[in-house]
Amino acid sequence: ISSIKKGDKTMKKLIALCLTIMLVLVAVPVIGAAATDPGEFVVSTAEAHRGETVNVTVSIKNNPGIVSAKVKVAYDTDVLELTDKAEGAFAGVTYGPVGSPFTVNWVDTIHGLNSTNGVLATLTFKVKDGAQFGQTPITLSFDPDDVYDSNFDNVDFTTVNGYVDVISC
Repeated sequence: ISSIKKGDKTMKKLIALCLTIMLVLVAVPVIGAAATDPGEFVVSTAEAHRGETVNVTVSIKNNPGIVSAKVKVAYDTDVLELTDKAEGAFAGVTYGPVGSPFTVNWVDTIHGLNSTNGVLATLTFKVKDGAQFGQTPITLSFDPDDVYDSNFDNVDFTTVNGYVDVISC
């Protein structure tokens, strides 16, 4: 720019404008590529004796904003019996048939994106009298098409499984 004649201010402005546009074009892909952590569906862990009941939560963490979440909760029916369920921070949770896997479903397309983090559902299990001692897994799975935002675009989520530790007296 400094080698252009002093009287040619228009040319300097044009070159400065072109350089500014090039900088913006180069910076935009970097800004747009900033990755966010995926959301997580998380099952808590707990411990209980044979014959006792125990609460296990299914929670959402790092929620980027969704209007629907449908998660399947699998557990060993020889060890655990699902006896109750309750919604947490998400109003209007519905549940699938009792058994394994058990479906926890939340949909709210009316109120826009919900980026709440917290308990989706609390599940109460009874540890069966004949259950083996040790950890019995509680695992989560979901169809990516069942977790989406207000544009009906799938939202990235992962799962963190939990367990119930059946302990002896």
